Amino acid sequence: MTATGTGVAATASTLVSQVKFYASAALALARITLAFNGVCAEGAFAYGGANYKGRFVGYLGEVDSQHGASSNILVEREEYNAGVAAGGGGTEPLVFVPLAEYAGGLVGLSRSGVSFGGYGGTPETFPVSAGAGAYDTSSWSGHCKH
Repeated sequence: MTATGTGVAATASTLVSQVKFYASAALALARITLAFNGVCAEGAFAYGGANYKGRFVGYLGEVDSQHGASSNILVEREEYNAGVAAGGGGTEPLVFVPLAEYAGGLVGLSRSGVSFGGYGGTPETFPVSAGAGAYDTSSWSGHCKH
């Protein structure tokens, strides 16, 4: 079977559009980061859970240089590239910027500031997912509270 010229062109066009979109999103995130007056905290996390029909529910363990260790529930909706982490420290909405099937960037919003980071793990097509990532947090006011 041979690919038609139109099918190949359409696939290439879609790929170029996706690359442009993610490059624009990464540039926008970088500009937002520069608007803040510095990094207030750094952290790392690991997650694991189950995928079912574009939804993920699982555990998120986190260690943050400002807030210490925490255990959270992580819920994600793939079609919106969004989710929420909820635990002892409250809830934090998350936006994911997929860069590949198994990795991407993330933005987290909280009362104290905004976090930018990245993650990598098993593909979302697997029934069980696990992975890890890291982030930096900037204060909304530009003043870090330690």
